[in-house]
Amino acid sequence: MLTNRRPQAVLLLEGINDLNNDVSVSRIGSALRQMLDAAASVGVPVAIATMYQTYEEVSPSGVVRTNGAALVPALNAEIRRIAAGRLNVYVVDLESRMRDRRFVGNDGLHPEDAGFDVMTSAFLSVLEAAFPVRGSFQ
Repeated sequence: MLTNRRPQAVLLLEGINDLNNDVSVSRIGSALRQMLDAAASVGVPVAIATMYQTYEEVSPSGVVRTNGAALVPALNAEIRRIAAGRLNVYVVDLESRMRDRRFVGNDGLHPEDAGFDVMTSAFLSVLEAAFPVRGSFQ
């Protein structure tokens, strides 16, 4: 897909559904490495995000969904390790920018509108720093 479409950049937020489905951090890390390698092979820069904190949720019937909450710090450490030292890979730090519980919905997994606003701002900040605009927009 990267060779056919020739994107100017890839924005990558990956792993939360995997954590929620009991996929290991090391397996997620392996998949992320493959994605970064694929982008690097065609010269496409990547803005890769750390994961925002998720929260356990208990349904009205008492069923507990962990949402991978306990594994988020380990996943973020893995993301930072994977990104470190790679050319054209920029880390978007959602972990620190979305620490407030109000950014995540009642299900403990999906962002609220305010969370999406924070995500947008975080990605935009990294993109503006990585790809400075010269001149002006029309």
